[in-house]
Amino acid sequence: MKQAYTDFSRREQFRFEITTMKRILNFIVDDNIHLKHRLAAVAPGFDQNQLEHIENFQNRFIMQDELAVLLNRQLSELNELLAKEIVLNRESLKRIKSMIARIFSNLNVAEARAKKLRKEFNNYLSENIGK
Repeated sequence: MKQAYTDFSRREQFRFEITTMKRILNFIVDDNIHLKHRLAAVAPGFDQNQLEHIENFQNRFIMQDELAVLLNRQLSELNELLAKEIVLNRESLKRIKSMIARIFSNLNVAEARAKKLRKEFNNYLSENIGK
């Protein structure tokens, strides 16, 4: 009985961590959507000389989207692994914990990139709108 309770507690903790990671990923995705909408709104006001910068930001937003898809796929794989592991033995725990650590690490990188991109984009707009 104790093993079943321990497995349940571990699964609940893993699910909590997955939910946390999904929330972080959703924030990154939502922020990127907001930035792309902002780019679409201001792009017509820029002249031909600034087009290269605008396209650069657009490409970087697309790369953020691709990274989010990859992270979402990793989260789905983690969910599938957790669902199919009936008993959480030492090997499955090691695999799940390793996946969680890797995804959290990837999320931290994605979050830092998103923050840097948002800052650079906002700075660019602040300096160049109305010129």
